Amino acid sequence: MAQAQDKFVLYSANICPFAQRAWLALLYKGVDFEILTCDLNDKQEFFTKAYAKALGHDPSSNGKVPILDHNGKFLTESLAIVRYLDLLFPDTKPLFPKKPIDRVAVELITEFAGGVVGGFYGVLSEKDDQKRQEKKKQLKGNCEISKEGPFYLGDQISFFEIATFPFVDRFIVNEFLFEKGQGMTLEECFEGNDRLKHWYEALKKQPFVQAVHAKIVKDSGEKTVYDFFIKQYKEYAKKR
Repeated sequence: MAQAQDKFVLYSANICPFAQRAWLALLYKGVDFEILTCDLNDKQEFFTKAYAKALGHDPSSNGKVPILDHNGKFLTESLAIVRYLDLLFPDTKPLFPKKPIDRVAVELITEFAGGVVGGFYGVLSEKDDQKRQEKKKQLKGNCEISKEGPFYLGDQISFFEIATFPFVDRFIVNEFLFEKGQGMTLEECFEGNDRLKHWYEALKKQPFVQAVHAKIVKDSGEKTVYDFFIKQYKEYAKKR
């Protein structure tokens, strides 16, 4: 359980959907925290040192986000951080249902939707047009959401939303990175899947999501958060 005097620092990067998972969880639960923005292309010493001592760090990497510093104890890996925060604040907007079978259901849908992560980067990095089209179909198939809305658990935001939204929120970049018809538009993603569209639009209206978008716009100087995403992922695609 967290204490009133606890201090939280999040090491993040505005472009990174993994970091946004932890960022969203902190905001959703109303945790008071400091955010340190890290440059993933030119990694600062404070960032690399924090990563090296973080529980869950990859010894072959010199730094990944997110990193959570809780009273001098460092933790990395986005979903581990989200679970950790839910354990620290179990009574404040819990991310899992109380019934074990319902909790497992949330874990399973989140694991299944993990295909969104691989699919998103697969479409971005695939150079072969035919293979990219195949990956687009796979990505769309991984975006199915069951149950009544607006969220997976109805009116309750869960671990699934925190884990999945940052990637769906970046789907728009696919439309602008390739020749016409080669990328995936949001319309394609939502075609025949009104449930996913309703889910996405409901989350975009949430104050904690809008707070993340607002800070990214302020930091980047771009007109919208999507202008920032498109610009950054164009650079990412060039390097692949």
